[in-house]
Amino acid sequence: MTFRIQQIVDYGTAHPAVARLTVQMAELMRFYSVASSVQDSVYRTICSEVLPRLMTCYRTHERISSDVEKVKEQIRSRGLDAQANGRAYTIPSVCNLKADSESYLYHAKSALRDFTIVFNTLFNTTFSRQARYGEIVSWAKGKFGDDSPLALMLDNDFRGWISPLVRMRNAVEHPGGHSGTLHIHDFRAVESDGVIILSEPTWHLNEDTPAPLASGMQVFNSNMLTFFEESLLLCLETFPKPPFIRLIEIPEHERRPECPCRFEMGLQP
Repeated sequence: MTFRIQQIVDYGTAHPAVARLTVQMAELMRFYSVASSVQDSVYRTICSEVLPRLMTCYRTHERISSDVEKVKEQIRSRGLDAQANGRAYTIPSVCNLKADSESYLYHAKSALRDFTIVFNTLFNTTFSRQARYGEIVSWAKGKFGDDSPLALMLDNDFRGWISPLVRMRNAVEHPGGHSGTLHIHDFRAVESDGVIILSEPTWHLNEDTPAPLASGMQVFNSNMLTFFEESLLLCLETFPKPPFIRLIEIPEHERRPECPCRFEMGLQP
């Protein structure tokens, strides 16, 4: 089949997410016995629904992380801005931190929600367009077995980070509801023995331990990219492909900088 490519995000193929979800998938899908119309539908879902939301998450993280690092560098170079002969000081902040963080969670949950279309397209399932991956885990176990690679990966990711991420977004949509309350803190200062200690922005659900917000977004971004990539490949692996080829992971240091795809097809040893 012929894939029609149109720019839909303002990142090029040098970005790993763009390379691995577009160029890589277009190349790999053609090796599997999946109808061309189905391949086209899957590719369209990834490119027009999932990827734009994922790249919005990357962009939000980049902006917040950059602001956090600027403040850290400022503190390292000249310390806190003091006033009134040191009796008062100005605590730095990240502009729009709360709104941007809540928006990040919206786009992350929406990307997960939209990815459910891939399962419906490939397997004729009828999952609702919601990020309820517990249902998809149960389906995968029933169809392919509890110990199948797809079921194991879906279960591990659902328990490990998808459920917490979705709960965080649900807490924004329904504060104090079933998921509780999401707390977002900007830079905070604590005085101890006359020394001012500055902590970077954090977030946490309910009474959970506060965690650095910027690095948390980075982990979520990495998890989402890997999840979308590996889920689709494991789904495709349930379909026939020529017996003389296999999926090969390209070592990170060997990936092309201009298009760092992670997987390729190679001959069986």
